[in-house]
Amino acid sequence: MEERRSITITMELLGEGLSDGNIAKLTKLSLAEVELLKKTL
Repeated sequence: MEERRSITITMELLGEGLSDGNIAKLTKLSLAEVELLKKTL
């Protein structure tokens, strides 16, 4: 459940145009995970 929430938050942050690094810090995901999410969205 926690993972799904961070994916939702990440999608919202990507929509706001934040950098991958900032998104990774805010969502506690790794940079690679953020990049992977961007590719799948």
